[in-house]
Amino acid sequence: MAWLQSLPRRQLQALSAFSIGLIMAGFAIPTSSYFPFPLALLPVVGAAGVIAIVCADHGGWLCGTLSSGPMVTVGRLSYSLYLWHWPVFVLCRWTIGLESLASAVVALLLVIVAGVLSFWVVELPTRRNKFVARIPRGWVVAGALVLVLGAWRGGTKLLYAKNQISLSKTMQTGWYGDNQQPACMPSRSTENFADGYVHTWRPGLCSQRHAQGHLFVIGDSHSLVYIPSLRRFAAEQGVEVRLYSKTGCSFLSLDKPMSANPECSSYRRGAIDRILAAAHAGDVVFLPSLRLARFADQWGGVDAGLPPQEGSDIARTLAVEEGRVLVERIRAQGVSILFEAPTPIFRSPAFRCSDWFNAGNPVCSGGLSISRSEFHTLRAPVLDAIKAIAAADQGIGVWDPSLVLCPGATCLAVTTTGPLFFDGDHLSGYANEVLYPDLSRSLLSML
Repeated sequence: MAWLQSLPRRQLQALSAFSIGLIMAGFAIPTSSYFPFPLALLPVVGAAGVIAIVCADHGGWLCGTLSSGPMVTVGRLSYSLYLWHWPVFVLCRWTIGLESLASAVVALLLVIVAGVLSFWVVELPTRRNKFVARIPRGWVVAGALVLVLGAWRGGTKLLYAKNQISLSKTMQTGWYGDNQQPACMPSRSTENFADGYVHTWRPGLCSQRHAQGHLFVIGDSHSLVYIPSLRRFAAEQGVEVRLYSKTGCSFLSLDKPMSANPECSSYRRGAIDRILAAAHAGDVVFLPSLRLARFADQWGGVDAGLPPQEGSDIARTLAVEEGRVLVERIRAQGVSILFEAPTPIFRSPAFRCSDWFNAGNPVCSGGLSISRSEFHTLRAPVLDAIKAIAAADQGIGVWDPSLVLCPGATCLAVTTTGPLFFDGDHLSGYANEVLYPDLSRSLLSML
């Protein structure tokens, strides 16, 4: 610190202000995609600068400020506050929310109350306990390790028992998986390729083959939601099913060219090459994907609601032409294609808004319903593009799940009989049970 002590007071003050500014910058940039690296270096360097300046300049304003009563009190409570802030903020975020000023103040007060109580009831008594002070350090370390291992084991057991102890409705089977298990379970294997996955279900020895051909499925995470139905179809019809998927990589969304998303190109190219190498005349390719701009993701981030971007019509035209070329490649091998028509989308994620303790979360303000007329307006351009491609070839079909999911004037994410959607656009396990008869008939008609 000698070189700091040799600096003029004015320069030390400037360095003090600069270090404080770096720390404050950490409060302004936590949502940046460059956080924690490299932008987290700003508050780290700022804190290091504050420590160095305080050690070098005991008479400066920075040292005086940090030595004041309120700051010393915060310092004494800092560890307890640090321990409590994360669980309190997490619980508040997933219940009452942290978006409003009132909820943020409530969360901060809860952290302070819990931290103060923890400091006076746990931390101070333990530090001042004479019996604890006489325990050899080796035993203290060993005891701490035992407590850590016990907490780890206990936390693991709680994690596995979450379905039994959770207060949330989402622990019910209808949200994640299907309630019905095939009588003759097919075998399943998973293989990684080109940053994506291929899941294969092969009928068991007890399965009887009712349909000829193989079923190939390709899409994004919205294809994964059909796993219960695909597994059941393989078991009941004796058909081998291969599902190619990569989250975030829709296939033939028809709103923009697939080349606009280069990080998905290797997956899409690999999936198509594999299908063309394995598929034969009489097989079917099923294409479920997210084809609408979603209102909200699982964390409540809004993606839609903005005016159409300039050039969107041109992008859609290019995407449709790209789709025609790709469909012709598949059809050239005598393979049928079944498009999934766009399904309803909602402004709030259902799994975050279905319990009494989270229904008031600001994330849920958009509601869990959408009028059928608005939904039809949103999906009209994409559905028209799909129908235009299908109209040119009898070997191309369109399956519309919304006819089952949305029979009335209003589309619901959660009905009185069960949840149809897990979040704002992914189907639930219960939806698989509702849709399976219609999906099965559509697939069989194409095989």
